[in-house]
Amino acid sequence: MKTNWKPLLALVLCLLLGTVFLLPAAAKEKGPTETRFETVSFVVTDDKAKNMATIGKYVAEAGANDVDLILFPELSTCGLPEDISMNTVSEEAKVYFAENAEYVPDGPTVKQMTEWARQYDMYIAWTMLEKDPYYPDRLYNTQVLVGPEGFVGKYHKVHLAGTEAYMEEAGTAYSEVFDTRLGKIGMVTCFDKVSPDTVRELKLRGAEIVLAPSAWPGLDQRLGDLDPIMQLYRYTGTSRTMENGVIFLETNWAANPGDKTNAEAGHARICDARGMSYGETGWTEGIVVADIDVKASLADYYKHLDLTEEEHLDHLQQKQDKHKKNSDTAGVALTNVKFYGSALLNTLLDADEAVLFKHILTK
Repeated sequence: MKTNWKPLLALVLCLLLGTVFLLPAAAKEKGPTETRFETVSFVVTDDKAKNMATIGKYVAEAGANDVDLILFPELSTCGLPEDISMNTVSEEAKVYFAENAEYVPDGPTVKQMTEWARQYDMYIAWTMLEKDPYYPDRLYNTQVLVGPEGFVGKYHKVHLAGTEAYMEEAGTAYSEVFDTRLGKIGMVTCFDKVSPDTVRELKLRGAEIVLAPSAWPGLDQRLGDLDPIMQLYRYTGTSRTMENGVIFLETNWAANPGDKTNAEAGHARICDARGMSYGETGWTEGIVVADIDVKASLADYYKHLDLTEEEHLDHLQQKQDKHKKNSDTAGVALTNVKFYGSALLNTLLDADEAVLFKHILTK
């Protein structure tokens, strides 16, 4: 009986071709001195359970890809209520914030993130609403870092934009710099990075890696790369990176596909110390992964500047001293403007009643 080898040969050929095409998709090996970073941009909802399920999925995928540190957006666990904006605030929004605030590090969200960090031997960072343990009516927008060793640290967002100041307490100090096995890590949140002193102070404190999660809306998604508010987000991140020479991870909420005006601006990315980008997500959901030798990247930064690290830090310290002096002067001026301006305005607005009462009472 004649044997038909054609089906067997076709099967072997398919297996060989499958192997060839699957090899490029396999996880790239990290170099022995490289750290694998990941930033995630996704569509955050007002459903905490749904957000945590999404985060859990990304953490598991990152764990399978040997990621060392993963960064999620600002308030990515609890989201925001639909009826809040940068210009208006409602009592319902205040209730939402209060109901979604947790203790840090003793609340359920930090505990869950810590379990994942230990399970996958990685660091996880995000921001959430924190309840003050001593003053229950005070809430903070808190960036949290956990790792295989457990809770690493937290930071209260300082620069609150728009209605945020009516919902949360502003932080009063720069982030600590946390010494981890990946390097020294500092934190800024969203609008913090618009102020040059924030990342500069972290660098002066020894930071090598800076985490910058945001919930930053654009002006109009239809403008694409021409959107000026989205470009402000990108420009400030790049500027803080290159000024200071740090590994800079930033991420943001992805835009809902149907949103046009005020859509979240997305654009998660990772930059090395020279500001070279390892990729960017755009407006839609996605991730960026980068393998970076942290020490080598910082050394390359100084090589291109033709400066020593000591000379660069001295320059930054001079800039920081000047900033503090200018900031103190501006703060006093602003206080006086607000004080005397409000006094004058209130006097003018109440002048009619003052005149009326004087007329009645002096008859």
